[in-house]
Amino acid sequence: MSVRDRRTLSQLCDEVEACVDASGVVGMIEAVLPATGRPRELPVRTFLVGMLLAVRYGFVPQLEKARLVLTELPRHTKERLGVIRDDGTEITYKQMADMFDRIARALDTSPHFYGADLSVEEKAFRDDLLVELTDKLLAASIPADVPHKGSYSIDGTNIDSFAHPTIRVINHEEGCVAISHLPDDDPRKVKWLAAQQSRRQSRSQSWPDPAAVRPHGAQPPQRKTRISTTHIPKPNPRRRRFGVADPDSSRYERDGWKRDGKYGFGMEMHSFVMVAEEGDPSIPPFTRHFRLTPHQPSHRKIVVEMAERITDLGGSASDIVYDAGYAQYTEINAGLRRAGFNPVFDLSPNHRGVTGAVAGAIVVDGGLYSPGLPQALRNLNPPPVGASVQDIDHYQQLIAERQRYALRRLGAAPGPDGTVRYQCPASARRVACPLKPASLRIATQKGIIVPTNVPAPGAQGDICRQSTVTIDLHHPDALTRAMGYVGGLYQKHPVGSDAWYESMRRRSYAESAFANIKSEANQNLRRPSIRVMGRTKMTLIAAFVTAAANLRMGRLWTLRQHRARQANNPPLSPAMREAAKARRRAEGRRRRQERQQAERKARPPG
Repeated sequence: MSVRDRRTLSQLCDEVEACVDASGVVGMIEAVLPATGRPRELPVRTFLVGMLLAVRYGFVPQLEKARLVLTELPRHTKERLGVIRDDGTEITYKQMADMFDRIARALDTSPHFYGADLSVEEKAFRDDLLVELTDKLLAASIPADVPHKGSYSIDGTNIDSFAHPTIRVINHEEGCVAISHLPDDDPRKVKWLAAQQSRRQSRSQSWPDPAAVRPHGAQPPQRKTRISTTHIPKPNPRRRRFGVADPDSSRYERDGWKRDGKYGFGMEMHSFVMVAEEGDPSIPPFTRHFRLTPHQPSHRKIVVEMAERITDLGGSASDIVYDAGYAQYTEINAGLRRAGFNPVFDLSPNHRGVTGAVAGAIVVDGGLYSPGLPQALRNLNPPPVGASVQDIDHYQQLIAERQRYALRRLGAAPGPDGTVRYQCPASARRVACPLKPASLRIATQKGIIVPTNVPAPGAQGDICRQSTVTIDLHHPDALTRAMGYVGGLYQKHPVGSDAWYESMRRRSYAESAFANIKSEANQNLRRPSIRVMGRTKMTLIAAFVTAAANLRMGRLWTLRQHRARQANNPPLSPAMREAAKARRRAEGRRRRQERQQAERKARPPG
């Protein structure tokens, strides 16, 4: 390394040491490591500082890079951290690997690695300890003066494992298992074989007859006859239990812009990214909490547990923004609301339009509307990605027209018992309805419910017979079709409204956080930079990478805040104030002269 690089590394080392010490994770790890055996020459604090410093400096999250940055520090820093051993030599890669393995062994609960023989109580203790370690490390990596009031954007991303099996695997709740390692009478194997045979039959039927397209007189090609029609590979004797090197991970299909029919192998990272409140200045996308789970949709419900942990520990709870990947499960929406958050989410296609009725009001896009809502305003499809401005404006106009028929919510949020009180739009003087004679005196341009849309006397619900109704979002039927899924589709703003769009814009902050930790120019949390396997080791590596990204964004944010304060608070000395004005005037003259010269050069000759 050059002298400049060493100076930068020494400055970053102070920042990393302050983060590790403020988190308090060193004592927590020391408490669970075995105390028997000879004394360790590599302290836990030095290992954590080395791993976090390597990623913060820009290296990939690997043990050899951590050892490299520790050995490149100044000698007095290496003596203070314990990088130089008693015999004068420096720490080795073997010591770094042993320390990482000891920490993972003390925290692992996977039945596929070190947690096969643990009791239920010990597994719960280790799971809580691992979560607490990551939460404390991430909390220490975020500046304390960030104005965060409890709003988060949640999303998931793929974290590939270092293992990349080429054999057939089947996913299950705890990871995956190879087809070749399942018994013949296993229902999963029988189902897989039936699916393969059906797929081959349908593919052979779609192909043309070779004899019909073969040129006249040509002989058929000599091909080997396949003995196995199911392509089940032979069991690997070196992996007798599960058939894959990383049974904690699972196989997943690429989505988004990588929807190319290919598959990946790894885990899913569910993150809580800090966002500002509605109308407040934006803040950097700091990752505050995350969990790694097998790549299965059923594991997305872990975000409810993460939200409950935030509120149980006394954290602030405000808005929580997420997309339809989580919102398609009404249990997640209801669980986040019970945890104290205000959900703001995009609807899945299955939950758009009319989903039912409750108390005489119809449920449209998760909101309650008058039964007199015109048919043309009930099923409004949002404009697709890349739609024109005219299409978006037309959709916004239809949403604004539909909001006239929406029931008026009395109160900013549901009560502690999950009840919400709504008022009829006619009683609120938003529309004119024949069933509410007092509403007929309002101006007609606000909308009028025509008699053909008014329910018959025998079909009128509570909202038509009275002014207000109370909806229990915690009712057992609130998550079913009987109540239109109103308990699972309730959110802060009506879907498609201007306020909803303004609030949903904060969801992209989660994508920005993932771009920071997976960018090849920064932390690079992707395969093959990650050369570990298992949920515990991958969680530790992800914690180092995410904390390093938070430190980098926090340093830039602090610097910008300092510059903004300097710009808003000019020097108090009159001489310095006049000098600053003179510099600004000179800078303005220079820019004007450059602009005038550019204009003269751009003029045509003559």
